[in-house]
Amino acid sequence: MRAMTQITFAVAGSLAVALTEFARSFAAQTGHAVEIHPGPAGLLTRAIRDGTLAAEVFVSASPDGPEALHRAGLFAPPRLLARNRMVLVVGPGPAAAAGDALALLADPCLRIGMSTPGADPSGDYAAAFLARLAAEDPLRWQNIGTRCVSLYGDVLPDRHAPPRSPALTALAEGRAEMLIAYATTAERIARALPG
Repeated sequence: MRAMTQITFAVAGSLAVALTEFARSFAAQTGHAVEIHPGPAGLLTRAIRDGTLAAEVFVSASPDGPEALHRAGLFAPPRLLARNRMVLVVGPGPAAAAGDALALLADPCLRIGMSTPGADPSGDYAAAFLARLAAEDPLRWQNIGTRCVSLYGDVLPDRHAPPRSPALTALAEGRAEMLIAYATTAERIARALPG
């Protein structure tokens, strides 16, 4: 008879739904109990490095955290499991009818939401994209930063709370008219938020 082991998966929030299904299957096949600890990958990296989160598995939305934890001797070399892409998610309303993403981003009346750079890779990728736009055409994009707001990704969620999508919540509450987010996040938003 095998002793049951508790395994903690630190999982980027954008991957939590998929990894929860994987964890259930893994637990059923191995007999090991699995605890999922979702959150922004940058904050999970810090918590693991600082010793405030003990995790045996770390699935990140960026290679940076796993590579840093490997260099610190805390994890084996990281492996690429999947890729994602960034998309523009437009909330319901008049702006949703427009088909030109750059025209929407340039509209001075629309707020652009994103995750928190430095805490969550999604925010880092969005900030890098916006900085590239500004560098390529400074006149057109000179005020884009004043319309951008970090809406989520700045805290580790309570792992015992029901799972939620902070990106969906931000868009549904009207804290921005559009989001720069992962495609997987956009798909969940499209299913949950008609229009």
